Amino acid sequence: MKKNILLLAMGLLLFSCGLQDNPDPGLPSVSIGIVTDITTITATCGGNVTADGGAAVTARGVCWSTSENPTTSDSKTTNGTDLGAYIGNITGLSPNTTYYVRAYATNANGTAYGQQKSFRTYDTFTDSRDGKVYKLVTIGSQVWMAENLAYLPSVNYQTDGSENTGHETDPFYYVYGYDGTNVAAAKATDNYTTYGVLYNWKAAQAACPEGWHLPSDAEWTTLTDYLGEGDFSGCKMKEAGITHWESNSGATNESGFTALPGGYRDEIGCALIGLVGSWWTSNIDYMWARGMISYLNIVQRDYQDKIDGFSVRCVRNNNFLTVTTEGVINITTISASCSGNVTSDGGSSVTARGVCWSTSENPTTSDSKTTNGTGLGAYTGNITGLSLSTTYYIRAYATNSQGTAYGVQRTFTTLPASDIEYGSLTDSRDGNQYKTVTIGSQVWMAENLAYLPSVVGPETGSEEDPYYYVYGYDGTNVAAAKA
Repeated sequence: MKKNILLLAMGLLLFSCGLQDNPDPGLPSVSIGIVTDITTITATCGGNVTADGGAAVTARGVCWSTSENPTTSDSKTTNGTDLGAYIGNITGLSPNTTYYVRAYATNANGTAYGQQKSFRTYDTFTDSRDGKVYKLVTIGSQVWMAENLAYLPSVNYQTDGSENTGHETDPFYYVYGYDGTNVAAAKATDNYTTYGVLYNWKAAQAACPEGWHLPSDAEWTTLTDYLGEGDFSGCKMKEAGITHWESNSGATNESGFTALPGGYRDEIGCALIGLVGSWWTSNIDYMWARGMISYLNIVQRDYQDKIDGFSVRCVRNNNFLTVTTEGVINITTISASCSGNVTSDGGSSVTARGVCWSTSENPTTSDSKTTNGTGLGAYTGNITGLSLSTTYYIRAYATNSQGTAYGVQRTFTTLPASDIEYGSLTDSRDGNQYKTVTIGSQVWMAENLAYLPSVVGPETGSEEDPYYYVYGYDGTNVAAAKA
């Protein structure tokens, strides 16, 4: 990774997560900045009023809620008047909760809002070995440390390649930029405070505290797949802004993972702090590591040497009751279906499972729910009694003697009552009848055309002659194809 990730930077286009705001005429034009300084109960978010809409701006700030599209009727800051940039300090939050935030600006014509962003507050964990407190973030079914591990039982020189004895077979710990062996002095450096410790492969395998572990390559894939952008999931994982990364490249950190560019250590010393972040996996057959680089939002995967020093992110052991919420399907005006999967019983039998839903966020079993058996495994809950054209929040749940666990929240909107009037058309060539629908000033067929004067198999093709195909039919008999 450390060798070829720079080659990727020269050959790939940037992946952007940003969108432009498009205000209404007469209202101010306001855009939202990045959400930073997230803690368990506070955060910071900026805004910028770039036009007043023809009337003086009398109020501006940011507003937030646990529901989407917050307004000034929800919690808000008040950050002066007029044009320009400002910073809003968001307070009174709950730990481990997703919030939605928008910048706003008000003039005599009304209130305009910027693009919505979301962020999640943190839980915390205290490492009993040294008393260090780490921020935690739940991403999908996994709980990750939201900071690089900083456990430092000893500290080693950053060698220049002249002496690397033992670095491949014994545990070694490095603090970027520190050339000494005094642990207290190493912990006093800014690099330790910000980026944590670089571990060789041997040290990384046992670095995480009790109840946590070094994630496998597969667990990293689970993380990036959940964020839904494949190789580009780094956009949602990298710290937003350019406080530590040399370039923002559209990073939003909406997952809360807060990936930082702690650099790495190889056979000739430490390099590329501020440009590259590199993290070990637990795989022992191949020493895989994951990495990110400024200017790109790719999460790179590459084989490394045991002598190298990389950062560590720990993931919580799956020895507790866990359930995942799958997709919502079969949505109608009054019903839907949603699947869940109990992946761990936490050492106690699962006595109830299902899905629960509400028109408010974070539904519980006190709200509407299905009951879908007991034990481990996948199941499907059929949701009924809904209202049309309504947005619902849904979570899978599972209960054992220790309590009830919930999967990640998902949303869906029921269908409206249908007031579409269809026409009809009969094709005189073959007698086929089609539904038609008027959309604006146009009349469309509401079904795919099925006119079939002849048919050929999928291997036959021409750029000059007309050919007709029926998916899955490999022949030339029209009657057989129509059947």
